Amino acid sequence: VIYRTGTSPADGLQYEAILAEKDGESQRGYLFTYQPGKTVLPMVTYGTHVVGRETTGTMMRLVQSQLAESGTRVVGGINGDFFSMQTGIPMGVLMQDGIILSSDAGETAIGIKADGTYLLGRPSITTTLHKITDNEADALTLPIAHINKYPAVWGAYLCTPEHGKTTYSTEEGTEYVFKTEEGVFSLTGEVRAVLTEIREKSKNSEIPEDGFIIYLHEKWDEPPLALFDP
Repeated sequence: VIYRTGTSPADGLQYEAILAEKDGESQRGYLFTYQPGKTVLPMVTYGTHVVGRETTGTMMRLVQSQLAESGTRVVGGINGDFFSMQTGIPMGVLMQDGIILSSDAGETAIGIKADGTYLLGRPSITTTLHKITDNEADALTLPIAHINKYPAVWGAYLCTPEHGKTTYSTEEGTEYVFKTEEGVFSLTGEVRAVLTEIREKSKNSEIPEDGFIIYLHEKWDEPPLALFDP
C-alpha cells in the first residue's frame, strides 16, 4: 500500500481511498465502512427502470433530486450487484421499500431494514399465478420463474412497469397482458389482476402502467395460459 487516506463524511460513515502498487502495476480502491444506527441510512435505487445502465454518479444525482425536498443529502454510492452488460438487469434479487423489483437467481444478497440494520443471506422468492374460478376443472396454477429479468426460454417471465416500457423480449412468444385490480408484488403479498389481452407470436410488447405482462417463449411445454379467457 502506497497511501491510505480517510475521512468521515457523516456520523456512522467512514470513507477511505487506497493506492497500492506491486511489480510496477497500481490499483486504486475506495472503501465505505458503515455503522448502523447512526445518522446515515443506506438506500437502494435502480434508476427509472430495472432495464438499462447508468453510472454510479448519475444514480447518486437521481437519488439526490428525489430527496431534495426532505433535506436529506447523498454522501456516497456503490454498485449493489453484478448485472448483465447487455441489459443492465441485476443478476440477483432487487427490492425497494418491500417491493420486488427483480427476482433472485440463487445469489447472495444483503438486505437493509428500516432501522438501518442488515441481513445477509441467499434469499429465494417463490411466485405463483393462480386462476380464480368457480369451476375446479378450469383451475390453473403457473409457477413464475422470473420477475423483471431478461425474457428467454427458462420458464415464465413476469414484467412489471418497473422493468421498462416494454418486455425487451427478442424472440417471439406469447405475451399475456394483465390489469392489476389490487395488491403489489411484495414479500408475502398478493396481487389480483384480470387478463385483458393475449398477444401470440409477440415480442417486446409495451407493458401497461396499470398492470403487467407474463411472457412465455414458444418452446414452453407446460400447460398454456391460453386456458385463461380475456
